[in-house]
Amino acid sequence: MIKVSDDLIVNPMHVASISWDRGHSYTAMLIHMADGTKHRLRHSPSPYGGTDCYKAEAAIVAAYDRAIEASERLA
Repeated sequence: MIKVSDDLIVNPMHVASISWDRGHSYTAMLIHMADGTKHRLRHSPSPYGGTDCYKAEAAIVAAYDRAIEASERLA
């Protein structure tokens, strides 16, 4: 499980896709889950508890890659 923000923890094996919404004054990460649920997180890094979406994306991808490698070793 990956803690993406203070309010969201996801299982990387259930993430269907990650996309980005970049506007003039904001950046948001869109996480689409396998069951159709969509989560929109605004990128607002802060030393006081904001959400760093780029760091969260890297953690999700790394955890997914580790899970795939583990399942290949078992096969």
